[in-house]
Amino acid sequence: TDNGAFATVLPNPVTNILRLKVQDSKGQMVQAALTDASGREVLHRQFIPETNTHQEEFGVSELPSGMYFLKVTTETKQATLKVVKR
Repeated sequence: TDNGAFATVLPNPVTNILRLKVQDSKGQMVQAALTDASGREVLHRQFIPETNTHQEEFGVSELPSGMYFLKVTTETKQATLKVVKR
């Protein structure tokens, strides 16, 4: 099953602040890893949402422009989101 809807990113393309919106994962450990096109991890964070609609912000202004992939993993779900950095 595709659980892509549980995690979304805005804005896309992104310039400075990437917002990751995670649904229905209250109280679960969420891991988010941002990798560049060559698969190198440039950002990693784990957090536990206190609400069912959680927004986590990542500062990405220092990252070079290009294509990135944000892999979001919880105990029960996983999604990989394509992110374009301007």
